[in-house]
Amino acid sequence: MIVVDKEAPKITTPASVTVNTDAGVCQASGVNIGTATATDNCVVPTITSDAPAIFPKGNTTVTWTATDASGNYSKATQVVIVVDKEAPKITAPASITVNTDAGKCQASGVNISRASAIDNCDIKSITNNAPAIFPKGSTTVTWTATDTSGNSSSATQVVTVVDKEAPTISHTNVVVNTDLGKCSAIVGFTAPVVADNCGIASVVCNPPSGSEFSKGTNTVTCTVVDTSGNSAKTTFTVVVSDKEAPKITCPADITVEFKNTNGVTVAFTVLATDNCPGVQVVSVPASGSVFPIGTTVVTNTATDASGNKTVCTFQVTVLGAKGTKADLLKEMKAIRPTVTDKEAGKKLDSAIEEITESLDPSFWINQTHLNPKTGKDDFDEERDAVTDLQVLQSQSKKHNIPIAVIQGWIDRIVASDRLIATIAINDAATVKTDAKCVADALKMISQGDKEASKGNGNSAIVLYRNAWSAIVSCKGDKKCDGDKEDHDDSHDGRGRCDDDHSDWYKNWWF
Repeated sequence: MIVVDKEAPKITTPASVTVNTDAGVCQASGVNIGTATATDNCVVPTITSDAPAIFPKGNTTVTWTATDASGNYSKATQVVIVVDKEAPKITAPASITVNTDAGKCQASGVNISRASAIDNCDIKSITNNAPAIFPKGSTTVTWTATDTSGNSSSATQVVTVVDKEAPTISHTNVVVNTDLGKCSAIVGFTAPVVADNCGIASVVCNPPSGSEFSKGTNTVTCTVVDTSGNSAKTTFTVVVSDKEAPKITCPADITVEFKNTNGVTVAFTVLATDNCPGVQVVSVPASGSVFPIGTTVVTNTATDASGNKTVCTFQVTVLGAKGTKADLLKEMKAIRPTVTDKEAGKKLDSAIEEITESLDPSFWINQTHLNPKTGKDDFDEERDAVTDLQVLQSQSKKHNIPIAVIQGWIDRIVASDRLIATIAINDAATVKTDAKCVADALKMISQGDKEASKGNGNSAIVLYRNAWSAIVSCKGDKKCDGDKEDHDDSHDGRGRCDDDHSDWYKNWWF
């Protein structure tokens, strides 16, 4: 009998094995999967497996086979699991710096590039948390790479948004007037208009609002700085105008006596002040001018450097012969109470009476012209007055009137009579009277001047009287036309020559 073995061995596999992939690859090598065991009813069976040398990631089923000597076999399996625990390697893009969008404090549409990643197996995804809009400043972007096994790693990239946009600033020009009484103005101006895409840190103007600005054009520079340190400047002008008129002070009206036929030189002072330097005064006629006999209005204009003007006027009255004698009479009357000596007082009273008589209105046409019918009496009264005054001079021990004062009275009387005669001669020449008549009168004037220079005032007056009498009786020139022609104001608006040449002086004044 043949005994045949039909019984298969009994096999026991090692437990399932889980291992990690080798570094840098998606597989595992040198995996110790253990050894299966088997028993048999006859002899120890042979055990084999189909395990590969390298296990790929995932589950690999290893089949173990136990074969006995009779060829009977049995199989069992073992699972070798290769898992990927290796995280990907990720490289973030380089950090970048970008500018804010125009007019905004952020940046949009920023190209942050893309991270790169490698893995021992496969990369499933690369993601980041970058916002769509980056605010000013530094933003950290986190890049994450995830492989197919769910392993992940991260890297960061910094996106810096900088503000390079300068702020804006503007201001309008300012025009003001000087403060009252000053050549400057304290000016407060509004703050400049500023704007920025992010924010304003400071605004400074130099000179600042509330400063004192001089007359003229002043420049103010304003600087704005934003929160990023960007700055901008603007300038505007503060124009300080002087609209304040100067102050002018005229002297009181002036009354003086003549010095000659032209009148007298008169000096005066007009004061002017202004809130600014440079005020000038122009007087018409000017100080130091020769003012004619009569009343002249002096117009004074103060003009400052800005063209503002102020005007004041006063009158200069130059007394002719009549006015001078009236002044003289007042002086003589004022001093009379101081003369206590009877004889001296009598002489002074006589002179006062004669000067008073010489001022009889019937003698006078105006300040410098006598009535041709009665004017001779004026000279005679004044001659007598001078004679009395000369006697009064010789009585100096009997009174306290200074001799120089008395001589001044005499000189003024003599000068007044000379003025009357000289003006009559000048008038005669104007209407072209007989030339010889004029020459003869001038000769008598010259003789009178010689007597006056010798101190013979009464003799001089007689010669001046004769010259006057001669000239007023001269015949007019036949060439004189019949048209009226105006003469200067000293003639009170009169003055004409007509066809009646027999008495030019009468025609001239009546």
